[in-house]
Amino acid sequence: MRSNWLTSVVAAGLLASATGGAWAGRNSAVKQPFELPPSADLSYRVAAQQKGFALSGEALLTWRAGAGKYTASAESRLPLLGKISDNRSQGTIDGYGLAPAEFYEKRYRKEPTTTVFNRDGKVITFFDGKTAHLSGGELDRILMPWQMSS
Repeated sequence: MRSNWLTSVVAAGLLASATGGAWAGRNSAVKQPFELPPSADLSYRVAAQQKGFALSGEALLTWRAGAGKYTASAESRLPLLGKISDNRSQGTIDGYGLAPAEFYEKRYRKEPTTTVFNRDGKVITFFDGKTAHLSGGELDRILMPWQMSS
């Protein structure tokens, strides 16, 4: 129930998340100069086919950055069903660019999940209690387009 663009961004985020741990052992993230994009509200029309039914709705991406911090959100809505996805990320800006502290995700008819990025302890704690090493440069899925545009 997402646009092709949003589906591509989510797939890229999942790929980066899934392979990031394997890359971290061989190649550490490299700090490079960057300039964050200005605050923005981006509105999209979304269309999808679900079990033979044509669905259309709206998606809103929101980005705010300033004073060394950022917030980003992405939500999708369909008429009659309401909000079908809600993603939020908040964190700081460091030498690698965006440094998420917390990523919240809520999908239609599913319980919300939160992933915590503990910079001091150098660990990512996923909603199911699993953890991963945090070496710097890790992102959550909605930050990919904002980091890439930087």
